[in-house]
Amino acid sequence: MFGGPQASVLGVGVSAPPDRTEGDGLRFSRVASARQAREMLRLERFDLLLLPLELPDADVWEFVRKTRIEWPWQKWALVGPGGVSEQDQRTARMMGAVTIFFASPDVSDLVEWTTRVRSKAAASVRERGTRQDK
Repeated sequence: MFGGPQASVLGVGVSAPPDRTEGDGLRFSRVASARQAREMLRLERFDLLLLPLELPDADVWEFVRKTRIEWPWQKWALVGPGGVSEQDQRTARMMGAVTIFFASPDVSDLVEWTTRVRSKAAASVRERGTRQDK
């Protein structure tokens, strides 16, 4: 269903966690812009998309809206190490953010959240299958 046994994360304008090591269970891809992110999303599926409040080539909320239309299954999280206003927190949650990282996430944070995303997706598929069986 998702990117394989490793947690797959696409960071848009977000650096890879500094504690990355070989075999840490995380496949982290990084792009610099919303345009590049859309190109990557067309090529492969990610467990989690990390977005900062400001993108160099797009409004983050418009990017999320368009992404949710084209890839409705795509889970995303907001990264705001410089702080996230209450209004931006509300907007992110209304637009489906699975979490808001108030500091740059480390590998264990990302693996934990992608595991949660995968578990919920698998439960949803099982639930749909159960309903169809009846």
